[in-house]
Amino acid sequence: MTWLDIAIVGFALLMAGWGFAQGLVVGAMSLAGFVGGALLGSRVAPLMLEEGARSPYAPCSRSSERCCSAGCSP
Repeated sequence: MTWLDIAIVGFALLMAGWGFAQGLVVGAMSLAGFVGGALLGSRVAPLMLEEGARSPYAPCSRSSERCCSAGCSP
């Protein structure tokens, strides 16, 4: 093995670690955006419904909030 082989393997390992970290960050941010959007939507939706909290669609917004905040347990 030459120093060039070692350098190439080292660079490949470095890039693999960097790619793993980038994927982890992107995945975590995507999940946080989804959960944040669902929670925000469940708070804003009753304000935008014609009948407010008495609307027949209001339970739909509450169920999405429960699903995101409680890990989808009933």
